[in-house]
Amino acid sequence: MPTPVFETIAVKLKQRLESISIANGYALTVDGVTRPIRLNNFEPANYHVRLTQGDTNINRTHTAFGNPVGMAWDIPFLIAGEIRPSEDLTTSIDEQRNEFWAEIVKAITTPNDTWHNFDGYALNTEMQDIRNYTEPDGGAAGFRFTLIVTTRVSELDPYVLRV
Repeated sequence: MPTPVFETIAVKLKQRLESISIANGYALTVDGVTRPIRLNNFEPANYHVRLTQGDTNINRTHTAFGNPVGMAWDIPFLIAGEIRPSEDLTTSIDEQRNEFWAEIVKAITTPNDTWHNFDGYALNTEMQDIRNYTEPDGGAAGFRFTLIVTTRVSELDPYVLRV
């Protein structure tokens, strides 16, 4: 069964995030990468990544005329990094957050020269602002940022990539 272009991009992004491990040359190992199967099913863990797809918008600038039209879409992927530090840890939350974010960016942008096109499935990719958070009790902290992936598919068949 074929896979829709949007889902192919999501799978590739998840694979990049899952590659974060000390064995692969990163500074830390992720606990896992979750694409939630329903709302509020997330159990926080240290160095866990949550990947969620947001509301997709038409990108009229990159839509290509023709018959059928090549519809361009901006797909937002919300990436949340969760930190649940040990009470014995003396490293600041900010330092842990900065290192975790840096490793996620490193994974997303590999391979460095073509990271933005997801093996030809995307026209471009843009990272947006980072939003930090810390739970009031200090038991968990983390960050969220959005990755906007622009792709183009056939107007009549979202399984067909249009370049």
